[in-house]
Amino acid sequence: MSATPPTARPTAKEGVDIYRSDASVSDIFGDLKGRILLEAIWTTYQAGIRGYNVGPEKTRVKFYQESNNAASQAGRRSGFAGQPKNIYRHPLNNRAQNGVRECYKQSVKLRGIVEGVRGEAWLTEPGICPRTGERSGPYEALSYASLVESFFAALEEEPGNQNLLITLSKGLECRVLHHRIPPAIAKYLIHLRNRFHQGSSTSFCELLTMVPDVDSALQAYKLHTGIKWAQKDYETRCAEFIKTHPEFGETFSSWTLYESARGCYNVFEKKWQMLSGAEGVIQKLGETVDFLNPKLCNSSVLQCMLHAVNTVTIALFDGVEAADMRILLLEIIKLCVLWQHYSNLLTSVVMN
Repeated sequence: MSATPPTARPTAKEGVDIYRSDASVSDIFGDLKGRILLEAIWTTYQAGIRGYNVGPEKTRVKFYQESNNAASQAGRRSGFAGQPKNIYRHPLNNRAQNGVRECYKQSVKLRGIVEGVRGEAWLTEPGICPRTGERSGPYEALSYASLVESFFAALEEEPGNQNLLITLSKGLECRVLHHRIPPAIAKYLIHLRNRFHQGSSTSFCELLTMVPDVDSALQAYKLHTGIKWAQKDYETRCAEFIKTHPEFGETFSSWTLYESARGCYNVFEKKWQMLSGAEGVIQKLGETVDFLNPKLCNSSVLQCMLHAVNTVTIALFDGVEAADMRILLLEIIKLCVLWQHYSNLLTSVVMN
């Protein structure tokens, strides 16, 4: 006898404040995981579904603030560069990957944005203006951000490209989520989408930015359970906690990967304050690294970085001025990523 499908969509825990900004995924959805958790997120936050309302699961959002036809006509007359955009990257989806965008730009010039082959676009709706009571501002992309940015760049370069203009006329098919979706839920969706991305998956740069969230959750877990560093099963229990945590388990696949990322974070950010910003590690690597290279291994890169920067900061250059050390470390970090590429290339040559 076949199982009877559930009649009600899964949703948030009863009585929980679904918009609490410091809430975790578990705070709102308990032990839900996988497809059930994703459906519960749609039920709770997606426009047209919230409150069990019957409505379309997907909608179309225009690329520019003008109507699609008006934007197309204006763009063909005077170019698209000055037109106000209606979709921007969500602040939590801050991927600095210039090479990926360049690759996507060439792709959309040839094909436009082909629906149904890249997964779903997930956007948060504009907030409500307190003065007018109307929704004001652009949509923010939790997924598809790099592709949309590449689409805008391609239109500015080729305003008469028919593949691009057809895409513009259709708008972007997407799921639209509430603008007050808590950061933890937004991060979960971002990393889940990147985890299954056939192009640029979750990179070692993004693993570094996740370390503070993992550390915070681990600290709360240790306080709750009373587990201590000296206990024999400390590492096993902490690794199991990360593995089963809905926000991190899909991304940190092993304790070694987390420890490598944490070690690098402590050096880059806590010691040298060089992780973020225009001159930081993430931005600079985003300008140079080929994140689409299928042989780029997060674990290998992070372990190489950790070994290199520890050797430099502890053994070789103790006492170097902070500004000079940051420059030196950044160049060493770049070499770690290049070495990963060259190592894979050399292995390929030897094997063949």
